[in-house]
Amino acid sequence: IDLYNDSNRCMIGSEMIAFGTATLIAADTYELTHLLRGRQGTDWAIGTHVAEEPFILLNDSLVELPYDAADRAKPVLYKVVSAGSSLDVTTSSTITPYGINFVPWTQMNPAGIKQTNNDWEISWTERNKFAGDGLDDYREIIKDEDWAGWTVVILDGATQKRVINVQKASYTYKAADQLNDWGVVQGNITVKILGRSKVVGGGYSLEYTF
Repeated sequence: IDLYNDSNRCMIGSEMIAFGTATLIAADTYELTHLLRGRQGTDWAIGTHVAEEPFILLNDSLVELPYDAADRAKPVLYKVVSAGSSLDVTTSSTITPYGINFVPWTQMNPAGIKQTNNDWEISWTERNKFAGDGLDDYREIIKDEDWAGWTVVILDGATQKRVINVQKASYTYKAADQLNDWGVVQGNITVKILGRSKVVGGGYSLEYTF
């Protein structure tokens, strides 16, 4: 139960993981099992891992350093003073806060249905960072303070055929728009969906072919 309540959480690289068991298998080496991956919207980082990544256990010993959105990507000098040492003999380190907590999470459950009139009805499940992540059907979804809607991109490979901003979790790609974009109506479409933030713009993208 504690695992599903996000106990035993850690950051490995940019991904937050919850683990059920940590087993010491060698000197300074633990095996983590019963994993819940991509917690708190870090699912975009699941495939990004490399050897020797930082590991941070998320517990009460961490110190929270508040900063404003305007401070994103600005390097700051910090000193972490060990017990028994002093500030004047401690070497400073440069830390650049990127504020990934501002970035809208990947949306989920994409659906695309071609209608008899050749319109495509596209929809997805909304996820928000701080109030309802789309995983609980019974939970009322409350928009994040910086929420600005979604961007829907119709793709032809890497080429963007159409970019639309919408205010609800659905979009109709009309047959007339398909004719304008492609010259013919489409039997299949590739769509990229991004949540938008007033602070950082587009979030982590969900791409799907219907």
